[in-house]
Amino acid sequence: MNQYPVGGFPAKGPDGKPLSDHPDFRDGAKPIPDVAAAPGGHLWDLALRAGLKVRNYGFFVGNGVKGAKGTTIIPDNYPNDRALQPGGHDLEGVTNVDFRRFDMDYADSEATGRLYDQTKDERFLFARKAFGKFDARSRFEAWNRDFKLMLEKDPSGGAVPDLMLVRFCTDHTAGLNPGHHSPRAMVADNDYAVGQLVDAVSRSPIWESTAIFIIEDDAQNGPDHVDAHRSTCFVISPWIRKGSVDHAFHNTVSVLKTMELLLGLPPMCQYDAVAAPIMDWDLKGPSNREPYAAVMPDRELLRDRNPLKGQPQPVSPEARATIDRMIEQSMAMDFVNADKAPAELLNQIMWASVKGWDSQLPPTPRGPQGLTARQEDDDDDDD
Repeated sequence: MNQYPVGGFPAKGPDGKPLSDHPDFRDGAKPIPDVAAAPGGHLWDLALRAGLKVRNYGFFVGNGVKGAKGTTIIPDNYPNDRALQPGGHDLEGVTNVDFRRFDMDYADSEATGRLYDQTKDERFLFARKAFGKFDARSRFEAWNRDFKLMLEKDPSGGAVPDLMLVRFCTDHTAGLNPGHHSPRAMVADNDYAVGQLVDAVSRSPIWESTAIFIIEDDAQNGPDHVDAHRSTCFVISPWIRKGSVDHAFHNTVSVLKTMELLLGLPPMCQYDAVAAPIMDWDLKGPSNREPYAAVMPDRELLRDRNPLKGQPQPVSPEARATIDRMIEQSMAMDFVNADKAPAELLNQIMWASVKGWDSQLPPTPRGPQGLTARQEDDDDDDD
């Protein structure tokens, strides 16, 4: 069956109701071997085997499959990796099923909901206005509800898991799909959600024993003025040297290696075993204690919407034709499943929507030998 979750799922969800209406799954779905899975598993497998507490927000949860008359064949928003099961509410289970999966119709941050409350302007709201048992209006709200429950349970922070995995999504954007927020608005929503999470943690009892790693998941498709393989990585902790910028070579595996070392975990495979960890730590003590303050983006930015096809705009006829073409291209893309939209075309659409409709995405400075021009200036400073 299409989209069958290799991790399977039980007969009933955390609310005691059947997860599937399909007769073949009245007893749940049995897991099947995932031939694509790494032999060493994922970071959460390693943590769970070591007896650490893990809580998952949005990673490896399925899109679900609907049958006739809205019946459920495969449950939506349920973890499809066995190690991330069971799902639960109120701190139960490994995965919080009230935290919405990859979905461009749902907000990451509380910004749009707050601004709607103030103005009653529907342009701020995402199409999916609430989700989950507690009608959370954003992914941050769902995470923050959990976090507050943990601190209520143990004010010292002892109920907070050793490893928390949080997936904010709206920076993927929906291209120029009409009716959706613009790429600029969705990236702003995503950025503010990250800021809200850091703000909350930095003002909590767990701050001095916490490190937050923030990375993008699409480094392979984000060309800048140096190299298409580059991506941002932020490490936020009282133990990180204040204002430090690490110019050493690191990759995603370096982040995993650093997390493994902090959690006291062995490597999963040869790649993280030999990876260089991030070393910008202040070993003399947590000298970077100041809390962070999340700054809400400009309200006009957060209600910015994609244009409708044929909608009158103060642009040239040529630009109008370009916009309509990019709207059609965006409507043909798959934004339901992560990373299914054609990256290069989507990058061009997002670039034009920000830089001007007649602008072209700059060529990738480096690439396979012979396909791109050699760059003599290797300076990676962004100043």
